[in-house]
Amino acid sequence: MSTRGPDVEYTPEAVLSVFNEKGGRKEPLTSSEIAEELDCSSQTARNRLNELSERGELKTKKVGA
Repeated sequence: MSTRGPDVEYTPEAVLSVFNEKGGRKEPLTSSEIAEELDCSSQTARNRLNELSERGELKTKKVGA
């Protein structure tokens, strides 16, 4: 059973920590991969990735069609 609930805040910094754990920020990760690592929804992960992109901390890469 997950201990996370609606009060858990998924910060952009939490997303960056996933990149750091996966071998550095140069490794592309999808929102689904981030969501799996953080145990959050893909939409939440996508929102945080967008925030990081807007702040200039990550670059985006389109995958799939």
